[in-house]
Amino acid sequence: MPSVDNLNFLSAGVELFAASIMAILLLGCWEERQYRTKTNRLFVAVLSIQTLLLIGDSAIWLLLNEPTPGKIPLVKTLTLITDIMTVVLTVAYTYFLSNFISQKKPISFVFPHAVSAICGVVILLWIFCLFNDWYIWYDADGNQIEGPLYKLFWLLGTLLLIFCVLFTVWHHRVLGRRDTCILSTYGIFPLIGYLLESYWPVTPLLLAPTLSLVLLYVILHTQQTRSAMEQEIQLAHMETKLAKQSAELSDSRINIMLSQIQPHFLFNALTSISVLCEKNPMKAQTALNDFADYLRGNLDSLRRTAPVPFSKELKHIKIYLSLEQMRFESELNVVYDIEADSFLLPALTVQPLVENAVKYGVGKKSGGGTVTISTREEATCFSITVADDGVGYDPQETQYDGRTHIGIDNVRARLAAMVGGTLTIQSEKGRGTSATIQLPKEKLT
Repeated sequence: MPSVDNLNFLSAGVELFAASIMAILLLGCWEERQYRTKTNRLFVAVLSIQTLLLIGDSAIWLLLNEPTPGKIPLVKTLTLITDIMTVVLTVAYTYFLSNFISQKKPISFVFPHAVSAICGVVILLWIFCLFNDWYIWYDADGNQIEGPLYKLFWLLGTLLLIFCVLFTVWHHRVLGRRDTCILSTYGIFPLIGYLLESYWPVTPLLLAPTLSLVLLYVILHTQQTRSAMEQEIQLAHMETKLAKQSAELSDSRINIMLSQIQPHFLFNALTSISVLCEKNPMKAQTALNDFADYLRGNLDSLRRTAPVPFSKELKHIKIYLSLEQMRFESELNVVYDIEADSFLLPALTVQPLVENAVKYGVGKKSGGGTVTISTREEATCFSITVADDGVGYDPQETQYDGRTHIGIDNVRARLAAMVGGTLTIQSEKGRGTSATIQLPKEKLT
């Protein structure tokens, strides 16, 4: 048999090792923020009490290694503190258990309230026993001796553990087989510890809850991980749904904007033909036939919300400008400086800029002027510039009328929404206006 000295040191060492495990679990709870819910905060409280209880009991083992009368007050104090922490631990665990079950199904808290009341009475009895020898007393040499009520308190503690197991098993349908088994170990392991103390005096009673709490930590950790994964899945579904709704909303906005811009193209073309009817009926008839043939073959492209090749956009522009040249004759000169045309852009985005250049730039200038349409391929984007040498305007003043504003804002919004493009306009009174579209290549691939 090992000596008393060895048993005391071994018991203290084992309990300090168990306390270090509890401290690691506490650190894990802190890192994982498992204290956010009431149930997890109660679990943290259980871990904290168990840690302090193990440290306090290990100190008692070390003090009793060489008992002396002078150590009796300190031993009594530590014994009272650890005994109180034992019943407080039981209360904390029953509230943790009840809250854990209530997360799955609402239950009554009569059981933890009753345990609290019983443990409160036990604490009062322990305090009373400090002044007599009913619970634990010490001989002249400082050795700890069990009093007549010691077995009664032991039996009461045993009954509370049994009640915890029965309470857990009672809710087995709510908890499920795995959780029921693990939660039951908090009562079963200490009961096994009571039996082992007769054969193995190295404090198995306080080590038993440590093993159970490690298993409980696994439950909470698994639950936390599962909950986090479910939240991530739900968040991913929500993001997908929002992205779909955003795309649908964007498509709806684009359809609305395109429906606004289409009449501009058709109305301005027909207005030019109407003017030709008065000035030159023969040209008007030719223009009307050409425009009808164009619409017959290309009306579908005016309804497209997806980006179209620049070559198609250029066809719209040339049809419109040919009509305007019939109307203005020598007063409208058009220059095409096309260096790049192998790219996509939203339909009818250059067309309104050309209309503005003709109607508000060259058309208002005495003697007319020139509209230049140019394209360039740069390192990161394609650029399209519509410039005129017309009357220009002051950017600080109101730009044209309300309808034109709608057209330009429409183009700018569709460029940004569909291809991430930008539109910048520079103008100076008496010198003309230049509108530049930039289309990022990364958005066009």
